Amino acid sequence: MKKNSITQPVVHLENANGYEYGLVFQQSLQIAAHALMRIHGKGNERTWKILLFRYVVTAIKYKSLFANVNHVPFDNIALRAEMSTSTCSGSVSKISKVLNAIKSLIKGIISPTTLTIPSGNYSFGIALPGDLLKEIPLNSRLLWLRPLNRKANMRSNLQKIANEIPDPFKKKIIENIPKVYVEYFDYYWNHIDVEKAGGISFHVHFTIKDFLKEFVIAKCILNGAKLYCYQHGGFYGELAEHFILDFEREIADRFVTWGWAYNIKDLPLGSDKLLKFKNRYQQFLTIGKVERILLPLPYIRDDLARSSDFIDYLNFVLIRLANSIFRYNVCVRYRRDILDKEKSSAKSKIIDVEELGLKIDDFKVPSYESIKQSELVLLPTHPSTMFLECISVDHPVIAICPDTSLLHSNYLKQMQPLMTINLVFTSVEEAIDFLEKTNVEKWWKMVVTSSIYKKFKSSYASTFDLKNELDREGGIFDRALQITAHRD
Repeated sequence: MKKNSITQPVVHLENANGYEYGLVFQQSLQIAAHALMRIHGKGNERTWKILLFRYVVTAIKYKSLFANVNHVPFDNIALRAEMSTSTCSGSVSKISKVLNAIKSLIKGIISPTTLTIPSGNYSFGIALPGDLLKEIPLNSRLLWLRPLNRKANMRSNLQKIANEIPDPFKKKIIENIPKVYVEYFDYYWNHIDVEKAGGISFHVHFTIKDFLKEFVIAKCILNGAKLYCYQHGGFYGELAEHFILDFEREIADRFVTWGWAYNIKDLPLGSDKLLKFKNRYQQFLTIGKVERILLPLPYIRDDLARSSDFIDYLNFVLIRLANSIFRYNVCVRYRRDILDKEKSSAKSKIIDVEELGLKIDDFKVPSYESIKQSELVLLPTHPSTMFLECISVDHPVIAICPDTSLLHSNYLKQMQPLMTINLVFTSVEEAIDFLEKTNVEKWWKMVVTSSIYKKFKSSYASTFDLKNELDREGGIFDRALQITAHRD
């Protein structure tokens, strides 16, 4: 097959964090927050959004399934934990089991214990890379209590509010709010004793995945604590619409980014996660000269698999690489085990990589090892976290961005100059033609010394040592609410 015998398909990438999805999330979360404020008379919109985020986003993710179940409220903590796990990685079958088997899994009754948050200046970290901050000193016994004070009337009060909602799906969300936020809310809320929270700050990396920590943070914030949310990967600041970013920015006092600032709440310090990645990358040793080109395929989820042009585009990339002069050095990184297990429509459409003669890297080693063992990383879609990881360690990388319509205007202004130094392409053909004619080592030396590259790296892939900053008296977090977030 000649390399020019096929034409690059027109592809319109779907944004799972985009406007339509985000609008349903924002409306549903606000309705749920106000409903619980009404029946409990405690907290405010911000604290209830912190408490209800994972529940609402899970319900929306599995909207078709959730909207059709009978009225069976999520029960108790073990099932709540099951649901929260499913928020990021669960399958429809797993959610179905949870919804269809709502029963109490908590059998032991332990004497109540009050959880006391000490007064003073403390910084607590949730899901931050490494053990950088103190974990919230939770009393684990509270986690396994069968609440003694169940207020059944709260559910009937909530049902009255649900009956006022004309939208069937949003009504279903209100009806199925977990019991820990309805019947058992007062029990857990009252067992968290906050003396003086003014000196406490919480540093949260992505979302909180423990309902009791959500309670602690919400109650402390209500009493003067500060909340810092952290960018945890790519797409933040790159996509025009990103409802998770909007949510985290809304609930936080400041949102710590990897170097960019579009909003007064954005704090452009850099990434401790990228610093950890950089340290691991530098410590990993390779033997001999590396010549392979690493092609990481995006995870083909069901929500993306609906787009046939996206699958066609990925197949086009694979076929074009299989017909390139460096085809024997191409190694495709993708989750073969997932595609083999899930009999999805995407699986039947993706070309067999090995039949094309390309090698496979199926996630058996961490990404920093795969990157370090490659001469260059070629990314078929953009944005991506791996692109920023490569930039943070100055590893040769090229990204193909076939659809720029989803990008934030600020990001697009910084990305366009990258095209002039051949770091980003919109055409697969042009990217591979460039590689076939280019000495990667010489080209990359030119790239990393350019002002264009340095400016982009400082804005979107800068590193930050959080531990040192927190140990420094009078540091950035002591002044964070007074300084301006905007850079020139």
